[in-house]
Amino acid sequence: MIQRCMYALLMVAFLSANSLPANSEDALLILKEVSGNVNVTYAGHEQPGRIGLQFSPPAQIRTGADGSVLVAQADTTIRINPNSVIAIPASATPSTMVDQIVQQLGNAMYNVKSRKGRPFSVQTPYLT
Repeated sequence: MIQRCMYALLMVAFLSANSLPANSEDALLILKEVSGNVNVTYAGHEQPGRIGLQFSPPAQIRTGADGSVLVAQADTTIRINPNSVIAIPASATPSTMVDQIVQQLGNAMYNVKSRKGRPFSVQTPYLT
């Protein structure tokens, strides 16, 4: 009986791991540099930004007056400067590259690498 339960658990784990798209690693965002006050909200929880933190959209990144952060996804990077709020909505096709950024406040520098025909947009609701 115990062997059957263990076998079933192993099969579920194996099938779950293999059901992820091949590029699911590329879908993760990672904090490469963090300075000062940086908070990241994802999966319903807010936590302080730290180098190496990995997360998936939807997410929000907020920097304080002394905060800045470098966010990377594959070869694309976003440097978010102090007093900024950046929202990263979930992609239309989950487990893929970020398609859209909503820059709610502050400024950021975007270094977007080749996307093989996929668009990338930055919305700035308060800028005209």
